[in-house]
Amino acid sequence: SVEDLAAQCDVVFNCLPSPTISLAVARQIVTSPERRASIFVEMSTVGVSAIAELGALLAGHGVTLLDSPISGGPRAVPVGKLTCFVSGPLAAVETVRPAYDGLVGVFFHLGEDIGLAQAMKVGNNLLAACNLAVTSEVVRMLEKAGIEPCTAIDIINVSTGRNRASEELFPKQVLTGEFSQGARLDILAKDTQLAVGAAEHYDAAFPLGTAIRDAWAGAAEGGFGADDITAIYKWMGERNRR
Repeated sequence: SVEDLAAQCDVVFNCLPSPTISLAVARQIVTSPERRASIFVEMSTVGVSAIAELGALLAGHGVTLLDSPISGGPRAVPVGKLTCFVSGPLAAVETVRPAYDGLVGVFFHLGEDIGLAQAMKVGNNLLAACNLAVTSEVVRMLEKAGIEPCTAIDIINVSTGRNRASEELFPKQVLTGEFSQGARLDILAKDTQLAVGAAEHYDAAFPLGTAIRDAWAGAAEGGFGADDITAIYKWMGERNRR
């Protein structure tokens, strides 16, 4: 149980699918009657507002928070190639750093302020979401024009429009019909919403990010939320048939 974990571990690493679930687990940690845990490492993508709430909750019970989301997706986990960016007290970072060995290939400490790592993560995820969504939209448009998707991708990948979606996700997941990159579409939709929230928090102009957020929300609400992230290509196809 969470209570057993809190009683047996000095450091708790937390990686869960939503801010609500992360906060619920943190509450169980700090209220555990035999709590030993003194450092809580939040590896989930929860956004800047939730990480601030989490930090206040933990600080009120004498627990240090490290804001430590990860990037790389499920395929990077077994080969130890995740990217991790951490913000929080340097002393706590140095205490837990050995625990990342074997899991993380690249590690950044962004500073002491909680929230910096979340801002970095949701910004990065918005870029990934943008690449996948726009590549899907363009390939569907070219398909309607009469160009085979495989030909379109071949041309994009030797031209200036190439990106991770066109170079990796389309050849391996979309064009093959696999649609199994390993991450749920509604999770990435959540992350695009958190990116817009970060922009609002820092008072940054974000018109393109907002448009990408709306596209992913449309796909999630359009029946593809539980599918793989690459299924946004299917959603784009449905829109073209309307």
